[in-house]
Amino acid sequence: MPYTSEKEMYPDIINWLQLFLKQRFSSQKVIVKDGSRTPLKRILQDENLNPQNKPEWLTFDILVDICGFIIHDNAIEFAFVECKNKAINLLDVSQLLGYSKVALPIFSCIVSPFGMSSDVARLLVTYNRQDILEYRHDKGKQAQSIFVATWSQERQTLDFATLIPTGKKLI
Repeated sequence: MPYTSEKEMYPDIINWLQLFLKQRFSSQKVIVKDGSRTPLKRILQDENLNPQNKPEWLTFDILVDICGFIIHDNAIEFAFVECKNKAINLLDVSQLLGYSKVALPIFSCIVSPFGMSSDVARLLVTYNRQDILEYRHDKGKQAQSIFVATWSQERQTLDFATLIPTGKKLI
């Protein structure tokens, strides 16, 4: 049965992100939370997390649908997933781009069971404007980008055939 709301997607996406992060960071502690109604800075406070590598974290007054935290000895990395229960439009991409520029996650993705709108598909695929997904440019490294993908409710995972940008490593 299709999702009736964005909120209905959250438990499935939380489970997927938890598994996804644990597979990649098996020796680290991983926490995944619904952040749709609680600012990122409040989740960090509530979880007693103090990211030494992100001293500006107290300014992170952003509502990311699903927030993952990879906890290292003296650093915390973020993973973000925005969920949409409609075709992903440019405003949706811009929202996550803003969050990602603020908090600099190591993974940032927007998903929808309906994929992306025809305008977003045209911009990213036809006109090859995948540069608009970039949120971090470290000298000498490949730019970090938001990933856009269709969520497969049946398989409970991303439909990797729809993943944009193409050719980039997820983490």
